[in-house]
Amino acid sequence: RKLEKAVLLRQGRESRRVVESYLEELVRLGVREREDLTGAWRLEWSSQTAESNPFALPSSVLGGECFQDISAMSEDLARGRVENIVSWPSLGLTLRGGATIDVTGPGVSVVTIDSFTLEGPKGWRLPLLSLTDSADIVVNDAPKVLREGSQVVTVSSKGERRLNQRQGELEELYIDREGLRITRGDTGLLYVYTREEV
Repeated sequence: RKLEKAVLLRQGRESRRVVESYLEELVRLGVREREDLTGAWRLEWSSQTAESNPFALPSSVLGGECFQDISAMSEDLARGRVENIVSWPSLGLTLRGGATIDVTGPGVSVVTIDSFTLEGPKGWRLPLLSLTDSADIVVNDAPKVLREGSQVVTVSSKGERRLNQRQGELEELYIDREGLRITRGDTGLLYVYTREEV
């Protein structure tokens, strides 16, 4: 696949453009509705970090391994739990962000963050969620990307939001039988995951 090769390119504006053009092609193919997303997903690429470090590969831009673990989906697949995990095995550190998932429509969910913890050696844990409440940090998001039918449209204006925002929308843009998954947050950022085999 062209996308598999593209996500292995070094970070940078041109690499991001190439990857996002391949993602647009896949998104036009659509998503299988009511897919059971339960399981572990490895983050392969994100537009959030696509230009952050020109010396890094997408899989190592944060210096650790990045996963999303989706568990406890209800029988009707309408409610579940997600945990975003970044681990640095050589340092013995793991960053975990937990949230509930509520499906609100075909391929669309509301994600509500309820935990954010740094874990270290010998079982120590540092809860960070309450610290973000006191941080009044505003970030600029990428231009919002919208799908209108089979067309993917980029809106030129960038949004601003507080970093400690705890709720957002997540759209499942594409899922295939080979375990490739493409999502978009309500800020317009795209994420590419592959399903981890247990």
